[in-house]
Amino acid sequence: MHLPEDIMFLVIKMKKFLIVIISAIIIGSIFSIYIYKGIDTSFAITKLDKDVTLFQAGVYKNLENAVLLSKKYDSSVIINDDDLFRVYIGIARDKEVIQAYKNYYDLNNINYYEKKEKLKTKCINEIEKYERMIKTSFNSETYNNINKILLNYYKDECHD
Repeated sequence: MHLPEDIMFLVIKMKKFLIVIISAIIIGSIFSIYIYKGIDTSFAITKLDKDVTLFQAGVYKNLENAVLLSKKYDSSVIINDDDLFRVYIGIARDKEVIQAYKNYYDLNNINYYEKKEKLKTKCINEIEKYERMIKTSFNSETYNNINKILLNYYKDECHD
């Protein structure tokens, strides 16, 4: 079967048109991937911030007093917050872990103030990783060892 010349002309034009369209889609995709990889997505992470509970043992204007208080605890960290020195003795996100900390502090007659703070997803993920360990065996030794790690991580990586 032989197609008329007009139809053959249209078929050839359609093939060229489809090649141009497919080429444009491929080139556009390549450029969009390149541009997307160059976008700074840190602004999107701030929307994913989540609360943690910090257990504060005291706050002082004088660093020496903060150091004296921090020496009373096996695991604590001093954070310079403007003109104040805050002594934190715990950090948690999970409700069960927060309650375990409260029970531990109450049992040991430790006075504390609960302070909520928003942290970036990276910090939250690290805290949650250690909280899984705390949930499996909460005792004084586990608490102190993991708490030291978490508080130092908070001080070095998460606190502004």
